[in-house]
Amino acid sequence: MYFKQILIYDQLGRDIISPLLTVKDLRMLGVTLHLMLNSPREQIPDVPAVYFVYPSKDNILSICKDFEAGRYDSYYLNFISPISREYLEEIAQTALSENCVHQISKVFDQYTNFICLEDDLFTLSAPNDGPSSFYALNRSKATETDIENIVRLIVDGLFSIFATLGSVPIIRCPRGNASEMVASQLDSKFRDSLRDSRNSLFVNNTARSYGITLNDESSGDRLGFNSSLPLGFKNRNSQINSSSNLFQRPLLIILDRSLDLASPLHHELSYQSLIHDIFNIHLNRIHVNLDLAKPMSNDEKSKVSGSGKKSNSKSIEYDLTGSCDRIWRDFRGAAFSDVADAIHEEVTILKDYDRHMSDLKSSLGGSTDVDILAASPTMTFLDDSTTKLTNAINSLPQLMERKRCLDMHTNIATCLANIIKDRQIHSFAEEEDHFFAKNNPSTEHSFNELISNPSIGTPEDKLRLLIIAALAGTSRTSTNSSNSGSTIIPSGSSSALNNFNSYTGSSVDFYLSDAEIDHFKTLLRNSYPNLDISPVNYVQHFRRIPKAGQLADNVMENVKGTGSRSVLNKLVSHGSAILLTGMRHLIGQKSYLPFTRIVSQLMENKSGSEFEDYRYYDPKVYRRQDTNVPRVKQPFDEAFVFVVGGGSYVEYQNLLDWVKSTSSTTSGSSNTSSVSLTNSVNGMNSRSGPGGHDSSNSPILNSTFYSKHVTYGCSDLVSPCEFLTELGKLGKEL
Repeated sequence: MYFKQILIYDQLGRDIISPLLTVKDLRMLGVTLHLMLNSPREQIPDVPAVYFVYPSKDNILSICKDFEAGRYDSYYLNFISPISREYLEEIAQTALSENCVHQISKVFDQYTNFICLEDDLFTLSAPNDGPSSFYALNRSKATETDIENIVRLIVDGLFSIFATLGSVPIIRCPRGNASEMVASQLDSKFRDSLRDSRNSLFVNNTARSYGITLNDESSGDRLGFNSSLPLGFKNRNSQINSSSNLFQRPLLIILDRSLDLASPLHHELSYQSLIHDIFNIHLNRIHVNLDLAKPMSNDEKSKVSGSGKKSNSKSIEYDLTGSCDRIWRDFRGAAFSDVADAIHEEVTILKDYDRHMSDLKSSLGGSTDVDILAASPTMTFLDDSTTKLTNAINSLPQLMERKRCLDMHTNIATCLANIIKDRQIHSFAEEEDHFFAKNNPSTEHSFNELISNPSIGTPEDKLRLLIIAALAGTSRTSTNSSNSGSTIIPSGSSSALNNFNSYTGSSVDFYLSDAEIDHFKTLLRNSYPNLDISPVNYVQHFRRIPKAGQLADNVMENVKGTGSRSVLNKLVSHGSAILLTGMRHLIGQKSYLPFTRIVSQLMENKSGSEFEDYRYYDPKVYRRQDTNVPRVKQPFDEAFVFVVGGGSYVEYQNLLDWVKSTSSTTSGSSNTSSVSLTNSVNGMNSRSGPGGHDSSNSPILNSTFYSKHVTYGCSDLVSPCEFLTELGKLGKEL
């Protein structure tokens, strides 16, 4: 068998490539075989090999063993993060001893230590599996060395992103937490890079376009497995790349998860957030148990985990990408009811096509060839029918792919609809929206009902609602409470709201007092003996930290929301089994979350902002001792928001909703500084290994551009149940 080129990656390299390139894409780029570095591999001496690996000790040893075995014809070594001098010398020494120096074509530091999931969404990934960063940063046994290692990994990942873009950002962050440590070290790393103009990654202020630049200069051949190795930001236009004007540079906002513990636990009713909540999206893939599409009994509900899986059930894997999936591309951030309408529309389109094909088949099969020739001597009819048939055959692969996507979303939507109905997720979402908008619940009875009624939701649903309520500020005053006698705890239980100032040292009154929380903890413990209450214990401890709830309270006080969700009476009745008879439309107009409020004010960059005291770093400005760095006065059109300690699709979609609501749109090409994560790594330089491929003519799927652009990133994307588990671990360590 002939192999044009081989791609060899480690686990991290595979995670980086997987969301962006399919096997078909790799073949189009000349990669006919792709293998794990640590897997058994046969010797193929006449084929070049492109390595895409993290420079760890084990990986370096594996590469050296390949040299010793003479496994391939030539070697293109691309390291995800910069390789240390020690490891580089080890490779050089092995190459000399094995007399294969001439076979090593290129060695490159790629600065690709991040994972692109969407055009404007990325995560960081450590080379080895470990505890989630929020738990690791806050656990009681964390040493200073542990914290420094986590911060270093985050700094390396963020530096990789801007090295890829060729742009130096202005950095803002709150004071006094891990995000400030990250911002300070990142600022120093930018300054170190800019200090040496000969080797700086930012000297020309141009995007690197992912240059695994393996160019055989002696022959002039393009040796690239090319411009679509992952990691991408769309090639940025001159407005963002030309950083001669300070206001055109992007803003990097680094936030800490401890500023808002509630949002990752929120029950969100947008399509993507629902899927992540129930099925847990990992690298744009999910596993769906199709048994969930069937109505469940109460016993079956108890067997369903927070990830939407039944015990002892077989699941099917789905790949969620927007390149050829219209429904996912256009409706992943839409309300669930809009997705149902999109599925119905797609069904109608495919039915029309089937009807058209049936008519065409009838026109061709209704008579013999002789009859056709006799009736139409000029063969006009035959030519016309042949043309139609040819067009139909040519469009068949695209239509088959649309059918596959339709079947996938039909199954997913049916499962989601059943789970929403069985768990009454919309009721939890509506109640939580009142807290995010800093309003009292619709009624205190409804809050009690959701917590205490065993037929509503799962124990984890109730725990998430309780934690959100415990973290929320209150609009109730002591006067109102005393006059009305209204308390969340039923009569006969502990007293109502305490003045929490004496415990927190802050000016925040929480919606639930400690006594009320203890009451609900006891209620849940009695109803669900196996339920772990540790997450609530940690939140109670967190509330006692001075100013713990002040940020969320101040932010929510000023949030401009459009009201909470409402469950309308109109039934989903499109005449298709996919939409579940009786499923109600779930249409939400949600409030903006705390991080969205912070981002909006920092991008506006107005003096007197409540977040004006956030730390300000500008790596391009000379920093004198004991003096403030001169600040940019203009508002920002481009922002990167990074959350230390884990992010969520809820926050990601909330930011996109804000961008759409505040930005003017234009169609067609634009000179705005929009960034697409999947295309700047998808825009990899064509010299990364053997076999180049020109992707300069690739179509841009979305032709709508916004005057503001926000890219969301985090150390890891956690589902609500995963974040609940982290809080539980911290609670057990108290």
